[in-house]
Order: sequence, then structure tokens, then C-alpha cells
Amino acid sequence: MKLKKKSPNKQFNYRRLFAIIGLIVLAITCQPDFFVFRPVLFILEHKRSKGVVINEKNAMRRGYITGMYTFSYSFVVGGKTYKGDTREEGLIIGDSVNVIYNPIFPIVNRREFDY
Repeated sequence: MKLKKKSPNKQFNYRRLFAIIGLIVLAITCQPDFFVFRPVLFILEHKRSKGVVINEKNAMRRGYITGMYTFSYSFVVGGKTYKGDTREEGLIIGDSVNVIYNPIFPIVNRREFDY
């Protein structure tokens, strides 16, 4: 029984490489919170703050059709106000929420239980 030798002239499969890169880019653009912000908050230093639920609606998946939404929260760091999505339907405007944020880039933030 003879073993086949791999041909050294076989071309690299660029189609597969572009498909993999495309899937990675698609995943990052569709879910930047999951693929970018969460790892940053887990790996790098983070601080905690109190936030308040504000009257700013965020449409949920298919929310423009179903009318389902969540509210945003805001918190203050160094005199500047930052916002984030609560991702919870049961909250009322004025409720207090715990927020975790990156002290260098406070725009990278999430509610404390979102992990």
C-alpha cells in the first residue's frame, strides 16, 4: 500500500481564509458588546459606579415590529455622563443600577450582573 505524498505546489485555499475572516468580522460587528467590551472589562482594570435608569428606549430584537424595548442607564465619571443599555424589561425610570466601567475608556461599560 502506497501513501500519497502531498503536492508542494498545492495552492493555499484563499476562499476558506476569506470566509473565516468574514465570519469573525460579522460576529464582531453584530455583537461588539460580547466580543469586544466584555473581554476588555474582564481582562483590564475596571471600577464600579451607581447608575440611574433614564427615559431612553433601546429596541430589543425585532423591537421595531413588536414594540418591545429596554431602557438605558446613565452614570457620571469625572463630570461626564455615560450611557448603556440595561437589557432588562422590568426596570422603571429612576431605578438604581450597579455599573462596571473601564476607568480609561468609561464608554466601555455594562451592568454589573451582565457577564
